[in-house]
Order: sequence, then structure tokens, then C-alpha cells
Amino acid sequence: MRLRRLLRFTQRGLTLIELMTAVAVVGILAAIAVPAFNDMIERARIRGASDELVTTLALARSEATQRGQAVTFSMRGNAAMTCYIVHTESLAGCDCLLAADRCNVGGVVGAQEIRLVQIPRRDGIAVTPAVASRSFVTIEPQRGRVTPRDVSFDVTGNRTSRSLRTTIGSGGQIKTCSPGGAIGGIAACS
Repeated sequence: MRLRRLLRFTQRGLTLIELMTAVAVVGILAAIAVPAFNDMIERARIRGASDELVTTLALARSEATQRGQAVTFSMRGNAAMTCYIVHTESLAGCDCLLAADRCNVGGVVGAQEIRLVQIPRRDGIAVTPAVASRSFVTIEPQRGRVTPRDVSFDVTGNRTSRSLRTTIGSGGQIKTCSPGGAIGGIAACS
């Protein structure tokens, strides 16, 4: 009888010390996991922006051939965003930073916007020309030749400075590499 009474009043639940220990363990695990998770998110954003850049360059080449006229890919940026635009006519014909009428600048008549990509800086990614003076390429309709030759663009994470470099060669070939091999699964740039 006495044993039953003792068993009936046994302690149930957690003590304050056990609860605080569990909270401390969870806090330590979270402190270890969050930086790795942030790095993974940044790498995914860099890859996504690089994939979109490759797709847009391939679209520009395809559009030049399909339309039978030169198509230009041009890039610009400011403190708020990086942007690039694929358009017909000359380089002065379109400005991707404008909110509206992007292809009516400089008095160029007949320029047509084909594709626009705007990447806000708050997304933690910047897309820039590898050489500042080479922020555009013109793709000729015959055989997809590119001028100027071998133009590269870098997609860089603002937090860790990891980057991917996309190069469009003179024949229109598009290649992506990782400077210093910073992003796994992508060949290091030579």
C-alpha cells in the first residue's frame, strides 16, 4: 500500500535545470547552423542569377537569328539595382534603369525591348561586367557572332564575395566558371 502511494506521487515533467539545459543545447545548435544556412542561401541566389544571365544571353542570340537583325544585350547598375536588357537597334536605344519607355531614350526610333531583368541590391546579389568598359554585347544575326569578343559578366554575392563568371565568346558560346573554385559543382575559371 505504501509503495502504491509513493508511486502515485512521483514527479512528472521537467525541472527548471533540465529545461534550461535543453534550451541551451538548441541555442548552440542554431548558432552553428544559421551561418551555414545563410551561405547555402547565398550560393543558391548566385547560381539562380547566373542561370538567368545565361538564359538571357542565349535568348539574345536566338532572337538575333530569328529576327534576322542585330540584337544587343546591355547592362547597367546604380545604388538600388543591377539590370540588363536585350533589345533591337543600337546600344543607345534602351536603358534598363528607367521605369517606363526604356527603349525611347536618345531619340532612337524603332528600338524594341525583348527582355528585361532587374535585380534589386537588397537581394544580396550584384551582376556586373568583369571589365567595366564592356557592359554590352551585340549579336549579329548571321551565325550569332558577338561584338566585342569574349565579354564576361560576374554574379557576386554581397555577403561572402563568392562569384560566378559568365563569358560569351566571339562565336556566341556561353560558359560559366567559378573564380577560385569558390562555388562547388562549377568548374574553376582558368
